[in-house]
Amino acid sequence: MFSRRLPQELTLRLRRVALLSLMGGAVTWAAAQTSPPGLPTLVPPSPPAILVQQALPTQARHVIPLEVPARVDGYLGFSELRTTASLAALSLIDPGGRTVWRRTPQQLNRQPAAEIKQPELGDAYQLPPVLNPAAGRWQLVLERTATDARAARLLFTYRVNPRFSLALWTQPAAPGVGQPQLLTLRAYDMGDTITQRPTLAVRVLDARGQAVIDTTADARLPTPSGPQPVIEPGVYFAQWLPAQTGTHRIEVQWQPQPDRAPLVLTQAVDVASAEAQLRFLGMTPEMGANCVQAVALSFEVQLDKPPAPGSSHVVNAQVSGQQGGQQVSMAVNFSGSTGVARGRLTAQALRTLGWPLRQIDSSRLLRFTPDLKVLAAGPRIDLRQQMPSQPPCP
Repeated sequence: MFSRRLPQELTLRLRRVALLSLMGGAVTWAAAQTSPPGLPTLVPPSPPAILVQQALPTQARHVIPLEVPARVDGYLGFSELRTTASLAALSLIDPGGRTVWRRTPQQLNRQPAAEIKQPELGDAYQLPPVLNPAAGRWQLVLERTATDARAARLLFTYRVNPRFSLALWTQPAAPGVGQPQLLTLRAYDMGDTITQRPTLAVRVLDARGQAVIDTTADARLPTPSGPQPVIEPGVYFAQWLPAQTGTHRIEVQWQPQPDRAPLVLTQAVDVASAEAQLRFLGMTPEMGANCVQAVALSFEVQLDKPPAPGSSHVVNAQVSGQQGGQQVSMAVNFSGSTGVARGRLTAQALRTLGWPLRQIDSSRLLRFTPDLKVLAAGPRIDLRQQMPSQPPCP
């Protein structure tokens, strides 16, 4: 038998929620299952996985020893087992000689090699975890089918993980002043995402130890138009907007069970100087005969350096009236490092929103190319004092 310990980053199998996606030429915040650009912060940390890689002889029954260390309140977990052998059953036996489980290929959700990646590794099996395994030598027993008499190969990993764990992804990893940072969280019980709405308390502390946000993670994704539902269960979000440079500390606390000490996750975040400033210049009505034909919104953009050739920037503003809200997207036209974005709401849009307009709920400066990135965010703007007394034109 060949076995070695793998670093955690090669065996951790977690998913994350993407921050931004393009849809129909407009920018929205959307959820997607995708691979993260970096691994999450995870507490408690998992031990290295042990790789088992064997050439199997032709006998009908084969025993693989597993050395399981002692751990309080953990679980024995396995990666996907791949083998070119034709199996009739798999069994797991504890150090006392008791069979913990015995499963057929169908019970282990067998996937034929031809239907999955790297078919040369053989069929794939999902092995059940074991809560609070006893320390000592365990045995994984392979029973081959009567007609399978060929040499074969086998590959999987195992380790004893903490039962409860908490993972955090940050996007972007190092925000600038005025650039919102999205925090994506998952809570796990024996490797499975918890979907029964755990209470995840989130705080961000500045360099002086003062809390700049103190909130609870939400199952809805923060967007410029308000929190939006996410179809993937077990994903929770918080967002904060850095107001000053320096090292900040994210703290997330979760108490899995009432009689258990809480899990506390901390991560340092270095906030750099702002790449851009976004400022609302004002609203200008376009008047008709005793009615408003449209209103124009204007924003000023100031970058820390002139935009690169071929780059493009957009300001998205969420405007609300008495009956609803609408997002206005405006391209930015630059002269050097300074740009202006202008958007327009027609009389029909004003009637749909509900006259008079109330406020700009939020605004975002986004760089579309060469990357898709939120550079700055603007505050809520009260528009009621700027509204003309005339109604929108019919």
